[in-house]
Amino acid sequence: MDLPVYEKIGQITEDEFKKLQFSTRQQAMLKKFMGLSAKDKYQLGDTTIVIKDAELYGLYKYDHKGRNIYYLIANIIDDHMAFSWNLYPVN
Repeated sequence: MDLPVYEKIGQITEDEFKKLQFSTRQQAMLKKFMGLSAKDKYQLGDTTIVIKDAELYGLYKYDHKGRNIYYLIANIIDDHMAFSWNLYPVN
């Protein structure tokens, strides 16, 4: 089975993740971690993804039909799955 290819674009610390968890500005913080502008139109979500060799608190980018979706790995489930927070584009 071919797995989706995610590009690792960064890493945050456990302390940064804890601040994000309890922030009232989670979407803005996650955009900043991902290198996005506050004006970029993305919505915050969460999902389980199929990803090989994910790193806890790793920041990843995935191109889906020409649109970038950004992921923060919040929990590793097994060798090929992880729970993540994500930013997905909205029109």
